[in-house]
Amino acid sequence: MTLTTYILLIEAEPDVMDVMLRGLSGFAVLTHIHQQSPARPVIVFSANPQAIAQLATQRVRHYLLKPFQIEELLDMVARAGLRPAAR
Repeated sequence: MTLTTYILLIEAEPDVMDVMLRGLSGFAVLTHIHQQSPARPVIVFSANPQAIAQLATQRVRHYLLKPFQIEELLDMVARAGLRPAAR
């Protein structure tokens, strides 16, 4: 997947993402999101503790270390001021 393709997907449903993406830098995606919408809250998750530690430099306030419980994600969504997508 290219950065452009991922950006198009993220713009459609941009609020929750894994920072470790195959063939693409999740940090580049975060930089793009923050350039386009600096105040937009993003919830990031990763199984890599070092990646989680780097998130402070990306202005990410909401993050989860995998594995996590769905209740943790729902709580994070509420704290970030996001609303779950309608199904």
